[in-house]
Amino acid sequence: AYLLNAASRLDAQATVATASKYLDHAKPGVRLAAGCVVYQHGDRAAGRRALAGALARGTYSDLGLHDVLAAVRALVAVGRPEDLDVARVIFTRDYFEEASESDRAPVVAAFGDKAGPGPFPFYLRQIGNTRTDGGSTSYQEGKPPQRRTFAQDAAREFLESPLGKRSGIAWLADETESAKSDVMRQLKVWLEEQR
Repeated sequence: AYLLNAASRLDAQATVATASKYLDHAKPGVRLAAGCVVYQHGDRAAGRRALAGALARGTYSDLGLHDVLAAVRALVAVGRPEDLDVARVIFTRDYFEEASESDRAPVVAAFGDKAGPGPFPFYLRQIGNTRTDGGSTSYQEGKPPQRRTFAQDAAREFLESPLGKRSGIAWLADETESAKSDVMRQLKVWLEEQR
């Protein structure tokens, strides 16, 4: 996968022939890299099929963030409905579920305003999560620690994303628990309206 990516930057057209041999590779990461090269520089339909297969079968453990972002960005740049449908598969997969916020955020941002309702079911599930483990604590000098539950972290993550900012709902770290609950309730209503 890394060699295909590097070679495509040096000579994209020459790399298409090599990448085409890996469009049906057993490893989703190799298939994703090959599909991206072919999609961008060769047979768009064949590349899209490889990307669809890789995104549908790949997991967080075998698809690298760099390759996922390259695929999503390429598909979104063309922006046809069939391309966006393939890109949005990432929202339904283990990749998105298992990724850390630092991996999810650039994927959501790569869609710009073309994400559609793709990430909304994920964030609805997360803000409805009643887990008591997880979550985070933030510290600011002179203030008491701010504890967030797992669900509150998911709400903050979404609201701070470009897509979440469209909701008009703001997440403020110093809010009281009741205010945080109110923001989460508003977000849940907004997400449900968007689906």
